[in-house]
Amino acid sequence: MNRKYLFIILFIHFIIQVKAQDISSISQTVVYKISDTIALKMRVIYPPNLDKSQNYPGMVFFSGKWDHLNQFTPQATYFSSKGIVCFLVQHYDQVDKKDFAVWSRTANAKSSIRHIRANARQYFVDSNKLIAVGGSSGGHLAAASAFIQGCNDPEDDLSISPKPNALVLLNPVVDLGPIDPEIYGMLGEKYLEISPLQNITPNAPPTIILHGTADQFIPVSVIEYFRDVMRAQNNRCEVILYEDQRHGFFDYKNSKEIYEKTLKDIENFLVSLDYIAK
Repeated sequence: MNRKYLFIILFIHFIIQVKAQDISSISQTVVYKISDTIALKMRVIYPPNLDKSQNYPGMVFFSGKWDHLNQFTPQATYFSSKGIVCFLVQHYDQVDKKDFAVWSRTANAKSSIRHIRANARQYFVDSNKLIAVGGSSGGHLAAASAFIQGCNDPEDDLSISPKPNALVLLNPVVDLGPIDPEIYGMLGEKYLEISPLQNITPNAPPTIILHGTADQFIPVSVIEYFRDVMRAQNNRCEVILYEDQRHGFFDYKNSKEIYEKTLKDIENFLVSLDYIAK
């Protein structure tokens, strides 16, 4: 490795260690990974009145948009107020933002969870209570972190599991097969290696899926089939359907009423896991 880049990486690592322990502010932005020369970041939002002697559940958000650090800010702010440390993850490392880059984005998503788990004490997180949240293609990343065995960055410490302890999926891309011609056109039969639906096994994280019945990209039948396959493997999987709602219905900009209902449905799910109090 070029000595210049090695120095930069070591310097950034030092800054991460310092920042991770300086939480006088409610939020901070850290670098969780260097991909080639690109620093991939995550924004951390801490609960108010953080008690440094406690470990909190962690909630890791994967956006379906390129504006990674902002799409789920309202949800992260809400759940941090409920006693969860929230992480908004930048997961692309491509200059061309139009490139779906499914392989690298999946590897980066898994790297981010490994980073949180490896540094759980610095973030005041319980490494056994990590919740992966994703919307649309970000839902694929959250699910892939749980189901896909391959697609790992060889620079990661592979002894650290990227598997979350719970999944919250919002109109997620769970099948990368022929039903999605754009992605299938890029992946061909290799989609089987990275498609959550085709890689479900027993002992999957408990999962909740929120989906609109009028979703113009992902049919309800795909979501219900995913649920049925999960249950056939004795996994917990709940689906809540939102009548007449289209893709992206959960965004707070679309409907305050629907947005607040999604928060309540997710909150009830987390209460059922004893991750937060009712």
